Amino acid sequence: MKKLFAIAVSSALVLTGCTSGPEFGRTSSAIQDTQETQAATQPQNADEGSEDSDGEGSAIQDTQETQAATQPQNADEGSEDSDGEGIEEQGASTVNPEVTLSALRDDASTCRYQESSSSRKRYENSYAASFPKMKSPAIPQVGHVDIALVFLDWTDLPGTNEDVVYYLEQVRMFVDFYEMVSEGRLTFSIDTDKTWYRVGETYVPYITSNDASGGNWQSTATLQPKLDDFISASDDAVDYSGIEMLIFAVPTAKEVWWGGLHDFGGDGATKAITNEGEVKHWVSVGSWFIENPGQPSWVFYAHEFGHAVGLVDYRDMSDSSVTKEGLTKIVGEKWVVNPMGGLEIMDNQGGPTRTISFWPRWVQGWAVDEQAICISASDVQDDSFKLSQLNTVGAADKALVIKIDSTTALVVESRRWDKKFDVPIKHSRDGLIVYRVDATLGHEEGPLRLISPRDITQYLKEDRTYPDWRCLDVFLYPGDTVSAYGLTIESLGIVDGSDVVRVTRSSS
Repeated sequence: MKKLFAIAVSSALVLTGCTSGPEFGRTSSAIQDTQETQAATQPQNADEGSEDSDGEGSAIQDTQETQAATQPQNADEGSEDSDGEGIEEQGASTVNPEVTLSALRDDASTCRYQESSSSRKRYENSYAASFPKMKSPAIPQVGHVDIALVFLDWTDLPGTNEDVVYYLEQVRMFVDFYEMVSEGRLTFSIDTDKTWYRVGETYVPYITSNDASGGNWQSTATLQPKLDDFISASDDAVDYSGIEMLIFAVPTAKEVWWGGLHDFGGDGATKAITNEGEVKHWVSVGSWFIENPGQPSWVFYAHEFGHAVGLVDYRDMSDSSVTKEGLTKIVGEKWVVNPMGGLEIMDNQGGPTRTISFWPRWVQGWAVDEQAICISASDVQDDSFKLSQLNTVGAADKALVIKIDSTTALVVESRRWDKKFDVPIKHSRDGLIVYRVDATLGHEEGPLRLISPRDITQYLKEDRTYPDWRCLDVFLYPGDTVSAYGLTIESLGIVDGSDVVRVTRSSS
């Protein structure tokens, strides 16, 4: 047997996710305002029947009186911007030099909320929405990960050199993404010899419907024989020792599966049984991603890998139903179903922003205590803080975490549109976001929920998002405020590339 040729990918970390291109070519309770919560009305031109193969799910209504929905005034709403560079920066104003940053700061450990969701109470080793992180994930959350990229084809569907280049590009983007969001605490090797291993004469018996694509025990009977064939085709040539994740690549010319096949080490899940032992986590992207430039294959790898290291689905599935085809149909409002509104890859991988928020990074042990400014709401008077951009690797003070009570916190983050990872957009995504953490909620229950300075029921339109165009209007630009739990949070602007946020007690 031979060991696959290893492509080194744990190169020196860059300071932000906005780096040069690659080297080579999957799953409630609404917080109610102390005032009346506005009715959630479906926008007239929304696609009510749209289906999300990755699910959707209860959002938060701001605890201030909801303002009228307005687009950021200097956003170029009507223009097609292929790379986002034509968008004017909303937060470009300079902070008043008289602003004094607060020294208020508690021990960060007091903000590490212990999850008390029903799933964590029932299953000690379930996915983690709050602390502590998952105990025994399919893949360790910190350290080196060895991935095998294995090319599979059939006589009537042969692989090409162009396919090889495509998959190498997608895997490299996936690796770069996780090295960035993990602050370099995850590194990777991609083992591949770029050889096509022939599974059989025809691909037709391997065509797989989306309801049998994996991620649950119901699909095991369908997937395990196919997985056995994939390993049989390659096992004599490939040394699978030490491999922690498998990525199977199939020719792109025809559809073999639509969304993609995957499993990630759960009870009753499929396992790749090789000569060198078992590999519990594996993925193979489908034609939907391959054929949609706005939803590249690497985002599928990234979302499913998130589960492998113990991350929850941040969507809320209480307002959804499953069709006979096995797809998840949105029943409730988008702002209810996707409480992180396309700003979190573990909420909706088809959204315009591909990153992982500070809270799950902290839970995973990727962000450290020094990067969290932890304060108590009861101590707030009139305090200002400077926050580094979320995707800046190694930066201090990436989030303001405000303790509300024993299970609830508000988190404030500084975000920027990332040319490397994010979808080209029309509306600025440079500014602050505020979301609530509810430690009593877990997987598929909406434990994180964005709060908007405007009317959260009114959407911004973006063209390259899935399952439809609706995106939450939640960014705080200079002068914008949100009020929640007796506090007012205000964006004061940008200084030295960082956002300055002011927190005061709301007037009664």
